Amino acid sequence: MSEKPITPLRQRMIEDMSVRRFTPATQRQYIRAVKRLAAFLGRIPDTATPEELRSFQPHLTGTGVQPTSINTTVTALRWRPAYQNKAVVYDLLFKASSEAMLTIAADPKHLGARIGITSVLHSWGSVMTHHPHVHMIVPRGGLDLDGSRWVSCRPDFFLPVLVLSKLFRRLMLEKLMAAHQAGRLQFLGSLAYLADAKAGSPAGAKRARL
Repeated sequence: MSEKPITPLRQRMIEDMSVRRFTPATQRQYIRAVKRLAAFLGRIPDTATPEELRSFQPHLTGTGVQPTSINTTVTALRWRPAYQNKAVVYDLLFKASSEAMLTIAADPKHLGARIGITSVLHSWGSVMTHHPHVHMIVPRGGLDLDGSRWVSCRPDFFLPVLVLSKLFRRLMLEKLMAAHQAGRLQFLGSLAYLADAKAGSPAGAKRARL
């Protein structure tokens, strides 16, 4: 029986991952992630829009996919543009994450305080895949908004994760879009089509490809 032919998208992924010396196990994980996306879309993943990629993440949670598998899946879908634009993406990670943390902490509905943050960039994950993310160290509270007293957080609770994640995603997408429109991002090889700034605009979202 003849083997099933490899699609152009899968071949591009294999070639790119091989150049970056990803292990065979990591390559298999990433390919499975793209298969999951294709099953979710009901069509080839090349045609996925940014809105569909965003809705894919809660779909994974709703179908019982474990957090570690979701992290691997999301990493597989985002690593290529980030890998080609490390300095810009890493800078935006710091800015979006700190802005989200400071904004929610200052909100009287949550902590109502000005906090301090120490941020550390990790560009690789525990299984040595390119997985840029920021770790933060924060005190258990901060100064109130007029600087007159210390405001402590509740025991075993700092800020609501869902509120933080929603704001962070919005800020990160806005900053990436602005960087794209300003020509600060480069797209090489199979991602060259993304160099067109219109591909990152709402009008061009339908043309966006994985």
